[in-house]
Amino acid sequence: KRSDCDPLQVMIYKIFRVSGYEVVKGTLLDSIITRMCAWREGEQQDIDQLRSSVDFFQTIGTVTTPKKPLAASNITSEISLFKRDFLDPCIARSKEYYKRLAAAKQAAVLEDGVVNYFGWAHSQIEREENLMRSLGLSSSWPEIKLALVATLVTDPHVELLRNTHCGLAVLLSERRDVNLLFQVISLVPEQRGIDSVAATYSAFVCKTLTSLFESNMAQADKPGGGELAGMKAAMEFLFTERTVTIPQQFESHVKLFAAWDNGTHTYFKSNLSIPRLLSDHIDAYLYNNKTDDEAAETEMLDFFKNTFSSVVDKLEFFANYKAALARRLLRSQFRRTLEAQFLARLKVVSGNAEVYPLNAMIIDIDNSDKLSADMLGNASMDSFLTREKLKAKTVLVTSQYWPTFEYIDIALPAVFSNFVTLFESFYQSRFPNRRVRWIYQSSTAVVTTRFTQGPKELSGSLIQATVLLMVDGTNGLKIPELVQATQLSKESVADAIASMYMNKKVNVLECVDPATGSVTEVKKLTDNLSFRVNVGFKSATRKLDLPKPRAAKAVDMTQLENLRKELAKIAIVRFMKSRGTATYAEMVDSALADLRRKFDAQPPLVKAQLEFLIDKEIVRRDEKD
Repeated sequence: KRSDCDPLQVMIYKIFRVSGYEVVKGTLLDSIITRMCAWREGEQQDIDQLRSSVDFFQTIGTVTTPKKPLAASNITSEISLFKRDFLDPCIARSKEYYKRLAAAKQAAVLEDGVVNYFGWAHSQIEREENLMRSLGLSSSWPEIKLALVATLVTDPHVELLRNTHCGLAVLLSERRDVNLLFQVISLVPEQRGIDSVAATYSAFVCKTLTSLFESNMAQADKPGGGELAGMKAAMEFLFTERTVTIPQQFESHVKLFAAWDNGTHTYFKSNLSIPRLLSDHIDAYLYNNKTDDEAAETEMLDFFKNTFSSVVDKLEFFANYKAALARRLLRSQFRRTLEAQFLARLKVVSGNAEVYPLNAMIIDIDNSDKLSADMLGNASMDSFLTREKLKAKTVLVTSQYWPTFEYIDIALPAVFSNFVTLFESFYQSRFPNRRVRWIYQSSTAVVTTRFTQGPKELSGSLIQATVLLMVDGTNGLKIPELVQATQLSKESVADAIASMYMNKKVNVLECVDPATGSVTEVKKLTDNLSFRVNVGFKSATRKLDLPKPRAAKAVDMTQLENLRKELAKIAIVRFMKSRGTATYAEMVDSALADLRRKFDAQPPLVKAQLEFLIDKEIVRRDEKD
């Protein structure tokens, strides 16, 4: 083998190597396999000696002269002898060995349960893998494993997995040993019933989600119950399955990932509240998450993306999510990086059409921050703010991107009204061709009020601040008087008063009996009651958040239905422009395939919009048909 060998020495070595190998190979192979079988039975063996024996075959199969392979011998490739005379016989002997063991365990399958048999088979394969690694044969293990699995896991075994009394369904429902469960599934080859195993797992996911929701809905009248609690429990279950259990054991089984998706999708399709509940759940996470654990955040956002992909009515999800994003942005309670990362994931699933307006909303906030900074540099505005001891920030939103707001008019207190006038003048000087409309019901304010205990900062809506400032310094105002003073609806005024009077933790208003002028307590607001600032209000906290006067308005389903109709028209026109002429069935199938990426479209919707397009002469019937 040395580079300075005489050519005659090399030839003698070749002859000795080939002839010597032919003499000893049978004895050596028998010795190695005997030792391997003994090792499987648990007897202690000298692994180093066994590895040296295996190295002999590898050496014979791979040794070369300094300049070229040993072409003069029987060797046709570097590894041919090793494969022919060691690897193939070892696989054959191993299959025979495990076939006998598998047959011996057959009698115990039904008695102990098919799952226990798979657990035993898994342990045998693990032991064989450890042996291969100890011999330095890890590269040959995949081929050996396939042969062993084919021997140990036969069609009858896979059939028993479907057995409802002793198979996979029992273990899935009882979940006694999760690791054993996935050891079982990991042994089922792709070509031997993995579809049926995946179907069983998919049904388990759907059944569990149904059970979680039903159990929480049954407790709807109790604290911690209801559909939101059901959604939280369902998301915790799905998160555990998707991010903890499945990746550890299912890495090579793509169909079992699909089974998780199918089970989730099946339940999501049956529960029409899922788009709204999922949006609320994600909103709560993005709103409340204060951690800096990037790995945990990435894992959770990926999970949300995978779960969102199973939502049927994606349009309703986006409508609810847009409203939730607007609330977070307007309250300045959001993390820009986290929001952007989640929107990028939504874009992967749904495309840019639905996600672009959401990104535009965040850009509006950035532009508003720049405008507010410029506003503070305006001399008139700066003088006014300094004189009134007022801090102000204005957010400008682009109407085509944000949710549709209901515009209301308010007769603001003087300090707010003067600010609005100055800002409009400043904005028109910068953008003379733009028109501004104020969204007062989405505006917030922080008012510093002096109580006997000391000053308190009260954070609430602009409507609450308006009512509070109107009653400040008076002996009390009635609801009709406040309606006249503010130009608000009676319902809005009553909601604002109730939020600051009925809540005993933040009862900054008190009720006064007009007849006697004394403070009184009432449980129902009426027009003849007066309200004023409760100067005796006490709290250990200096900064307080006033309760929201009214729950957030639900998504307008009429607008959502109109959007679905418009998308159906777009799908029809797009298809007809690409085809020119098509049958009714082709057009419906194409439109439904396009629309069902966004919501659960049905043929009647497409038919109705087609008739509309025909009436408008955008599409016409073929005169020849």
